[in-house]
Amino acid sequence: LQHINQTTCALFEKLLEKGAAPEWTFVLGKCYSTDPVALKRLQNMGIYVDKNSFHFNSHEHYDATLRKNAYNLMQHAVKVSSRISHPSILQLEEGGYLIDFAENMLPKNAPIAGVEQTSSGFHKLQSQKLAFPIINVARSWVKLQYETPMGIDVAMHSWKKIEKTQGNRIKNVLLLGFGVVGKALFSTLRKKYYTRCFDIDPTCSSLSHTELLSSLSSWDVILGTTGTTSFPYVYYDQLKKPVILASLSSSDREFDAVMLRKTQPLYQNPHVDLNVSGIHLINSGFPITFTQDYKASDAPCFQLTRALLFAGLMQAKTSLDKPPGIYPLDEEVQKRIVVLHRN
Repeated sequence: LQHINQTTCALFEKLLEKGAAPEWTFVLGKCYSTDPVALKRLQNMGIYVDKNSFHFNSHEHYDATLRKNAYNLMQHAVKVSSRISHPSILQLEEGGYLIDFAENMLPKNAPIAGVEQTSSGFHKLQSQKLAFPIINVARSWVKLQYETPMGIDVAMHSWKKIEKTQGNRIKNVLLLGFGVVGKALFSTLRKKYYTRCFDIDPTCSSLSHTELLSSLSSWDVILGTTGTTSFPYVYYDQLKKPVILASLSSSDREFDAVMLRKTQPLYQNPHVDLNVSGIHLINSGFPITFTQDYKASDAPCFQLTRALLFAGLMQAKTSLDKPPGIYPLDEEVQKRIVVLHRN
């Protein structure tokens, strides 16, 4: 389960060079990040790419859609690979969806290992009883230290487009979440706007929960970075109108986006900007780092991420016989990747 873009294609080319069989390689993308040209390129390698990689139902929470799609991909993969007598299985994850189904759907006693790419997936897996080893690329120090600034650069590219359409109207910005992404955004935005941050950890907030609720009618823009539903639909009527809601996390969960989309006729393009009674929901609630400008969303610098995932998969291949659990990405390999990235 991956964002399907050009750097992802480069990752799979290297996996095939290392011996992965294309006919036993199965890929599912996400509707808001699937580049049609990259998808075709994967198919031309002989890889199975699920048609639901484009599927979007504007009246459904995308997490529910993605879970169904992940189940269908797993079902297809199990059926096709059933003719392999003793398969070893590697799972490359972007959110922990496939791993949910692995224990019950994959062949019993098959050697299995996984790689998790995202922090939200890592936190999800932390609370589960795992059935096999998982390499934790998500919280590797290289990813945290180097990928975040790259993501911020892409986010600011999208932000400038928002600024252009809104003129000088943006003055007050509320940031939800003060994690790695939130901190980087805060330091950038506060140079130009009156910016405040709210986090569930009071030591990271410039607003208390009471102050947050009392100030909802003050913000021109609300940016969500938590990876959860940071702003439920129940608070929408307290917002200033007009207001801009923009996500920089995963999926469409940050602003309870499906509730706004349901006020409109059913549509299938996840990159539509909605304006519902003065509430401007950017990119249908999906992260503004993924737009139909696929080149901007997948800058060459993201080869760093693909290198980390490649390293994770190589480590997973040598970890098939390890006890279940979450394992850090090899330290020496991370150092080598940084050297190559700098050069």
